[in-house]
Parts: sequence; C-alpha cells; structure tokens
Amino acid sequence: MSTSMSKASDGSFSRVEVITSVQRRRRWSTAEKVRLVEEAMQPGMSVSYVAR
Repeated sequence: MSTSMSKASDGSFSRVEVITSVQRRRRWSTAEKVRLVEEAMQPGMSVSYVAR
C-alpha cells in the first residue's frame, strides 16, 4: 500500500491511499465459528464487539 499526502490551495491536507495487493477472505474453521458465536452470546457481549 502506498500513502500520499498533498497540501490543497486552502492550506488543508488530503490523504490518498492506494491498495496495491489483493487480500483474500479469511477462512474460519467450524471450531473458530462456534467459539465466536459462543463469545457473542455471552451476557453484555455483541457481535460487533467480538468482531473487533
């Protein structure tokens, strides 16, 4: 990945990131999926919290 920053005429900066590689989707085993679901089902937990 390449990052470039440039200064605009009004003095602000803009950032552009160029993704140069292909990332594959992660493959989850059945055991990993079960663990994630069980963790998300715990009191006070949520799917979005577990995903982070």
